[in-house]
Amino acid sequence: MRKIILIYLLSGFSGSVFSGDRFILARFHGFEGKDLKDLFKERSLVPSDLKGIGVVKIYEIGHSVDKKIFSQVLKDFNCKNKIQNQKDLKIIIWGYSWGARNTYEFSKMFQKTCGRKADIGYLVDGIQKPISQFRRAPIAKYCKNYYKTIYPLRGRPVDDCQNIDLTDTCKLPDGGHLKGFQCHQAVLHEGNGMVMEDLKKRN
Repeated sequence: MRKIILIYLLSGFSGSVFSGDRFILARFHGFEGKDLKDLFKERSLVPSDLKGIGVVKIYEIGHSVDKKIFSQVLKDFNCKNKIQNQKDLKIIIWGYSWGARNTYEFSKMFQKTCGRKADIGYLVDGIQKPISQFRRAPIAKYCKNYYKTIYPLRGRPVDDCQNIDLTDTCKLPDGGHLKGFQCHQAVLHEGNGMVMEDLKKRN
């Protein structure tokens, strides 16, 4: 299972936001990450597909980390008095499943600290612990939300984000559909893959 996390496309929004920009990617993992429960890892070695859109550093963050850990990511932006002093740096926030809450909470802290919205935010089948829907999008200029509507593990459409319903991902050839965790995993796989494709289009 790919473990990946990130935003909103307004009509008429230009892909030029990626032209020559440098990005930090904060990726918030979900509950199926197992060993990722208390994860906080900085990756300066960026895969070529993300390096191609200007990502210079990745933070892999588990769903149960203390919110104080967010400040370690914010240090890269050198924000003081709601002003970002590292002006050439932008932020991509990507969260899935139980990582959804941190996607929102981190974007809220980023706005409060740096005085602006995150640049990009993606949400994939966001779940509120233990299994209810998470109802908030990351606070970002550009946001996309991929979700399904099948109970009990399901996301939902959220305000201030482009919503993409992936419920059909769980359909089976016999007319039935995957259920529970299997359906959730299928949507995470599809949604996270679509995030990568969306990012490549922005290049």
